[in-house]
Amino acid sequence: MPLQAFDPALLDQPPEIRLAYFDQQVTIRHPRQEEAYLELWRAVRTPVGMQEIFLLGPSGVGKTTLLRKLQRAIVLEAVRDLRRLPGQHPLCTVAAEAPHRSQFNWGRLFEDILADLDEPHIDAKVDRATFGGPARRGLPARPTVDALRAAVESALVHRRPLAVCIDEGHHLAKVGGGKRLKDHADCLKSLADRSRTLFVLLGTYELLPLRKQGDQLSRRTRTIHFAPYHKDQPTEVEIFKRCLVTFEQHLPVRQPPDLLGEWEYLFDYSVGCIGTLKDWLARALSAALFEVTYDVEGAVRYDEDDTPCTTAAVTVTRAHLEQTALPLDDCLNIATLALLGADELAATSEDALRLRDVLGSERACPVPPRPAESSPEPRPARRRRIGQRRPHRDLVGQDPGLRTDG
Repeated sequence: MPLQAFDPALLDQPPEIRLAYFDQQVTIRHPRQEEAYLELWRAVRTPVGMQEIFLLGPSGVGKTTLLRKLQRAIVLEAVRDLRRLPGQHPLCTVAAEAPHRSQFNWGRLFEDILADLDEPHIDAKVDRATFGGPARRGLPARPTVDALRAAVESALVHRRPLAVCIDEGHHLAKVGGGKRLKDHADCLKSLADRSRTLFVLLGTYELLPLRKQGDQLSRRTRTIHFAPYHKDQPTEVEIFKRCLVTFEQHLPVRQPPDLLGEWEYLFDYSVGCIGTLKDWLARALSAALFEVTYDVEGAVRYDEDDTPCTTAAVTVTRAHLEQTALPLDDCLNIATLALLGADELAATSEDALRLRDVLGSERACPVPPRPAESSPEPRPARRRRIGQRRPHRDLVGQDPGLRTDG
């Protein structure tokens, strides 16, 4: 039986406090997370030649948790340099808003960046290129997107964050057409270039189309894959089991549950994602701590306020897990998208051979000579109607019948 890793006095607290402890304070380290975190930390600290970083992974793998961990580390490190750089903002973190009608709201993203940078008077920003001329009629009702973008570029230059991290970055790729997607990629590249700031986009595999918009973006972009664990790899299964043991030790119930005995069921319905597993266990814990009571006839008991009477179970059981698991079709959808995304990111030997063929073909095939320019063939004379004059310039300003000789 695993030892409890929490204060035993927590068991005497109300169910809400016990649930908040597990949901908000319990985080575990595991190898897949550490690999992605170290790669992201190095890329942010030393972005040599890079303007954008894409952190890709399936839903529920733990990307947001990874971002919070990076933010905490960079902020603690920056505290030591506050006297030397008093105006620096260590790391800018925002979440992209989901678009409506296939049109991403850049103005809202710029406002969120300015708010995170503690920029004052966000609602009074103006575009200096168009405001202040002779036709000025006062401040606009709300700042334009151009004015907000100029304010973002200026704020990033002066606040000097190590990076701008955009969570839910795949929302930028949800557009109506390919040209607009290319415009979004160019906008990000221009922002990074003009502000001299690294941009980090965290999202699902829906970010992949944005990553391939042009050779300049490909040269200045680094991709980090935060993959889930795979059931066909014995080493990864053992890692998943160790995570289950850790969660067992942190579940604030009087009797530790037997999660290890249900490892295969937990692996399948979490799709190998530790973040999805943690959320699932939090829902199961809530079901156990607020278990509805029944009378002798099997009816739900209610108090005077028509609130169901509940009691805290001694442990989390298989019934609680089944009650709070994701639907099977949702799990299948997550697993399918994760497999397709991983296949698109994986580099194979065939890709290497194709690259060699492309490079070899460019050297072997010279540029075809341009065809010799031939003189244009004379156009056939156009036939005029009877009585139609030839093109002729008439004299203007004098009587054509008068002559001015000598």
